[in-house]
Amino acid sequence: MGFPVYAGQTYGWKIVGVERDEVSADDEMGDLIGLVDQDMGWGIGTWTERGWRGGGDGVLGFCVRSGPTGCHRAHFTAEYEVRHALLPDLEPTKIEIVELPGSTEDVVCMSVLNRGVKNPGPFEMTLRAGPDVLRNGTVSAGGLPSGDFGVLCTGTDLPTSGQHQLSVTVDERRIVPENNETNNRFGQPYVAARVGSDAGPVGGLDGNTLADPGPTGPTLGLPSVRPPGPVSPSVPQPGLIKLPDPDLQVGPVEVTSSNDGGRCEARGRNLVAVTIQNTGDASTGAFAVEAKVGNQQRGRTTVGGLASSSEMQVEIQEVGISQGEGSLQVIVDPDNTVIEASETNNARTVELDCISR
Repeated sequence: MGFPVYAGQTYGWKIVGVERDEVSADDEMGDLIGLVDQDMGWGIGTWTERGWRGGGDGVLGFCVRSGPTGCHRAHFTAEYEVRHALLPDLEPTKIEIVELPGSTEDVVCMSVLNRGVKNPGPFEMTLRAGPDVLRNGTVSAGGLPSGDFGVLCTGTDLPTSGQHQLSVTVDERRIVPENNETNNRFGQPYVAARVGSDAGPVGGLDGNTLADPGPTGPTLGLPSVRPPGPVSPSVPQPGLIKLPDPDLQVGPVEVTSSNDGGRCEARGRNLVAVTIQNTGDASTGAFAVEAKVGNQQRGRTTVGGLASSSEMQVEIQEVGISQGEGSLQVIVDPDNTVIEASETNNARTVELDCISR
């Protein structure tokens, strides 16, 4: 059971103990009532408690005294757990202005971290200067694996003078259910200046004043300083510059008899042992591994996930091979559930030389 909770509110729950009796009336064993709020850390953890039963003086079911006319301890003890739902948790962490000499646009990149345990799927990030959404300020991503960072960039027009507050909000429309909806915004001061104007020295993203290096000086960490002249470089369109992707590959494959671990058997049952590698920069969610002969599936298993730059041994049990069949193919992620850097390296074919028994 799961439900959303909000800061400033208190939530209660109740466990009722009843002994079902097919012969006589059911027995009321008491109840256990709990309260949770933000100050209690939402009660996260595992607890073992005994409830109360009977009448007498009580507050929300909790007895303030016990005795012949008061409340009595319940006839049961309950162990229960309160935990965070298994959801993503997107948090923007950084805003950077990328200098692109000769460009007529300001390129702004926004970093985001998924602190949750699930991939959120598609989501949006919204860039503002003060209350106003900037041109091309809404950018989209296809997803972000648990624990990973991503960067979204857009070409826009930043304010050219004065001090402003840049901010980025992730999932502003609340399409993605998250563990925490209070960390979806990041902001920082921005001081703008025009080249050749009397607006003063150039300001950094943190609002500190920096010495103006002039149009040909270093610009790392500064708002765009554009020299006059023709525009030549192209500016990225709004959208994803780079989100790390996994890359699943099939490594060595060994086919042996399920009976004795020796040479594979025609008309018998066999074990396919395969090394699955993730050479990408992100971990995966669950995926399948499949063994096929021709167009026929002969075995299949599911893997819960694989970390980046790692490998694991996977076994497919009870794989049938017929007399005269000379090859077997192993496919990782045959259902294309994992978004990968490359989808062209997900299969490997091995030659078979099985014996007949």
